[in-house]
Amino acid sequence: MREERTAPARLTLGVEGTYLPRDRRGMGRYVRNVLASWKRGGLPHRVVLLTRESRHLAALRREMPEWEVAPAGAPPDLDACWFPWNRMDWNPGCPSLVTIHDVAPFVFAPGTRQDRDRLLQAARCADRILTVSEFSRQEISRHLQVPLERISVVLEGVEPEFHPHPRCPRQEFLEQHTGGRPFLLFVGNQEPRKGLVRLLDAFAAVQHEIPHALVLSGCPPRPGGLLARLGWPGARPDAESGLRDRLKVLGGRIVWARAPDDETLRDFYRHCDLFVFPSLYEGFGLPLLEALACGAPVAAARRASLPEVGGEVPSWFDPEDPLDFVATLRDGLESAPDRRGLGVGHARRFSWETSARAIMEILEALIP
Repeated sequence: MREERTAPARLTLGVEGTYLPRDRRGMGRYVRNVLASWKRGGLPHRVVLLTRESRHLAALRREMPEWEVAPAGAPPDLDACWFPWNRMDWNPGCPSLVTIHDVAPFVFAPGTRQDRDRLLQAARCADRILTVSEFSRQEISRHLQVPLERISVVLEGVEPEFHPHPRCPRQEFLEQHTGGRPFLLFVGNQEPRKGLVRLLDAFAAVQHEIPHALVLSGCPPRPGGLLARLGWPGARPDAESGLRDRLKVLGGRIVWARAPDDETLRDFYRHCDLFVFPSLYEGFGLPLLEALACGAPVAAARRASLPEVGGEVPSWFDPEDPLDFVATLRDGLESAPDRRGLGVGHARRFSWETSARAIMEILEALIP
């Protein structure tokens, strides 16, 4: 007979929230969804969002008005504290949990010495490490020299709003966003590890065979952009110019979806003929899961954590084999009508409620 888990007394838990007002990437989505799931589930403990400096308090209060907020320098007495941002910048004076999503700065550019030191410090200072895939667990152990038993895995989830039912008819959406053309979709930034250059080369190889546009999330690269100003190796001039040259050759076949809101992003997933995820290195790969949940036919790189997320649903390819990549694009587009919707059931296995509950149990277990 399974022993029932005894709920602990009401605790006061801190969550590092400094970056919530400005982080719209995967990490920000991760934190917001865990917090929202805690709130929906009937929060058993007091949770306080903490900011590293008092000057960040106003922005955090505006962003998260339903939560208690306090400066890290004068928090309430905490029983445990969660740092979900790949870093641990201050000592909470209580047992601590840090989420390390991946150790990309040790493997791929851009990755500075400061990035690597921040990860090493987080791994050294935290009482327990949380990560988002078994792949990342193994990578953290190897690169940060952490015993595997100190690292817990809690997979990410997907919001119920990511489903296969579009807001507007397909042709109406295409006329509005791609000039009426069918399209392939890429969601990610322009870091070298995301595989955008390889995707552009593969798309160039098939562009004369298909009527499709290639929709890219974000904004076009420009000389002296943010990555270059930071001095990251991945933004060296020749790499930037190589990306711009490829985009120029493809010309009007490229459509930029400049920071679409969540509702528009979901419709991009629903209406694409193929979602392509060529990333070489991901701690989890949330866009892959979101695309599956929206019913998109998917082609993805068989690399890093992505097989954990996609299972048997995507058309897998080797992103470093141009012939395999091009063949998978062709096959993926040809089989797209039969593959649409195949990932919906698979994606439903990934629940933010399940993730949030597991994280809460790890925090509770930190208490002596």
